[in-house]
Amino acid sequence: MTRQANDILEALVVAKGKIVKMSVLAKFLPRAKAKNFGSLKVAICILRKQLKPHGVRLHTQYGVGYGIDQYNYEKLMNLRLKGKNNAKNTPL
Repeated sequence: MTRQANDILEALVVAKGKIVKMSVLAKFLPRAKAKNFGSLKVAICILRKQLKPHGVRLHTQYGVGYGIDQYNYEKLMNLRLKGKNNAKNTPL
């Protein structure tokens, strides 16, 4: 996952079920302009493709922004916990 995708996902996680405005998320992209959210939409599309195999879905509120509902938030937190546990058990 790219740093930008990770930053966007982190903003959605911190919002905990609330919609995060596109203008806020666009700040995580280097060339995103305030009125042109095309690059943000592409980043969200890529993020969705990365999350889909894990059963995590993002919610879109058209014209406003994106969010993660409680069910998908919990799935994502479980994935993060599994990832941390696997990292601890992996020999260096």
